Amino acid sequence: MSFANPFAGGPGAPVEVQVAFDGDDPELAAKAVDPIRALGTVVGDTVALRPYADILVEGGAAPPGIRLLTRNAFVESGSVREVLSVLAEVGGSQGSPFIAVRSVGGAVSRVPGDATAYAHRRAELMVVTTTAGPEPVVEAARPGLEALWARLAPQVNGAYANFLATADEDDVAAVYPPRTYRRLAAVKRRYDPANLFSQNHNVRPAGADHE
Repeated sequence: MSFANPFAGGPGAPVEVQVAFDGDDPELAAKAVDPIRALGTVVGDTVALRPYADILVEGGAAPPGIRLLTRNAFVESGSVREVLSVLAEVGGSQGSPFIAVRSVGGAVSRVPGDATAYAHRRAELMVVTTTAGPEPVVEAARPGLEALWARLAPQVNGAYANFLATADEDDVAAVYPPRTYRRLAAVKRRYDPANLFSQNHNVRPAGADHE
């Protein structure tokens, strides 16, 4: 779900809900999707039966001179109501960033948190904010963005690397909790001790943390 899209009216933009139904039975799909359609006035509906491969599209690049400032964090079930309340309030005000809320529970949560590099499996939601525009516009919006994340901070944790505009050590620490980071650093020491693959949210080889 996304709202306050600055390219579609900002605070007055329609709420956009993205859904997926795994199956090819239109009646079962409608039974799953219709309660969402009933939540409000539908202004557009593009739900259709499609091959999975057709859903995957390449991400677009920002036009020249346009900067994207993206930030995200995870929300566990006990904090969902409060976080959504804050987002609804901010999303309805002038100067709101583009806000997206993604459901990340379900089958993902049935995998142990230490089974893979993705450790945030107890989360119910992921919140993503994006501010876009020329550099002066993005910088002017920064105080409001920081104020929003300060309000969310007590109720959110972690981060997902694909929705971060920066890649500093604080970001890496948010993406990979300490135990996960140590395991990845050991793998890095074995397979890439010189840290050749470093132009990312970098996990340095174990033993190189302070080099």
